[in-house]
Amino acid sequence: MQSKRFKRAPVILAGIVLALVCGLRVWNPDLLERAECMTYDMRVRHAQQFPAPAATNLAFVAMDDSSIAAIRHKLLGLPYGLYWPRHVYGRVVEELSAQGAKAIAFDVLFGELRPDHAAVQMAGGGMMESDDFFALQTRQASNVIAAFTVEVTPPDLFSTNSLALGDISTEKDSTACRAASRVSTSSGILLSNPPPDRWRSIWMPRAS
Repeated sequence: MQSKRFKRAPVILAGIVLALVCGLRVWNPDLLERAECMTYDMRVRHAQQFPAPAATNLAFVAMDDSSIAAIRHKLLGLPYGLYWPRHVYGRVVEELSAQGAKAIAFDVLFGELRPDHAAVQMAGGGMMESDDFFALQTRQASNVIAAFTVEVTPPDLFSTNSLALGDISTEKDSTACRAASRVSTSSGILLSNPPPDRWRSIWMPRAS
């Protein structure tokens, strides 16, 4: 008899836990999500103590404060604010393709054409619209994945020249839980950081 009771204990315990979780969900639907958000940083820090194998063939190109400042201080000849002209992204595609990238994926939305952006001067002296230059580099690379969401999709000029479209939609929960931890988890990610003497060749478009 005691053996049967012992065997039933895990089942009873699981039933109690399930009933408790269901009760909490009914009593306060957001409680578990709020607890998940509040403990996210702590769990990420703990997970970093147990590193897992990471891919070594991935690179992340960041738009950080230094790159924003460089563009603002006329690295490309003219000062540009945070909303960079499309030819800047086209030059990034051109350079990554030249470095042998197998695929280039954006998490930046290009939801509309920007005819208000100044044309870009090509190496041969000709001029090309900024959007057209981005589309040209996208087509020539033939491996660019453009970002979209349910609300924002790229215009045909970009989508038809891209290899594919990638959905970057995110859902906000009721507690506005942050999408990423403040803890750095970039272990295993390779950053593209060419030497200074290559900046001129990177930022001057090649003749098409």
